[in-house]
Amino acid sequence: MIAPVSLRERVLAELAAAFANVPRPVRFTAASHPGDDEREAREALLQRRGRDKLDLDDIAHPWDDPILSCTAPAKAWLLPTLARLALAQAPGGDWYAAQLVQVLYSGFSQNELYCFCNAAQRQAVAGWLGYLLEQEASRIDAHGLADEVLRCHALWSARPA
Repeated sequence: MIAPVSLRERVLAELAAAFANVPRPVRFTAASHPGDDEREAREALLQRRGRDKLDLDDIAHPWDDPILSCTAPAKAWLLPTLARLALAQAPGGDWYAAQLVQVLYSGFSQNELYCFCNAAQRQAVAGWLGYLLEQEASRIDAHGLADEVLRCHALWSARPA
């Protein structure tokens, strides 16, 4: 007998399927200027860790999140992993989902990742955000993110004109 799939697993599987054809970027971050050691360190970390080995210790630093330096294609390639890590994090302390919502929402309709994604990818992201709103409401409230997550969900749920 096949074990039932949880809602969380289904949402993450839909996100992974929507982004499965995004190729691994040759370079994760925008080209750095000479002497930009921090950006090069972030690039090296992401090259070393990739999608399968990336963990919260690598990214859960609001003041130094390597994902903020990534190009839109790199964020798209990493997104299923980032979403999984955000949901896997135990309650208490900083919550990586808050950082990820910022990545998804910054610039609103001009957000580089939003503009990069196709309709199916946007729908999968909206599904993940909907899951957050329904299943993680207490953590959203505890982090004062309700308005931001609602606006982010509205953006990613919108049908292209």
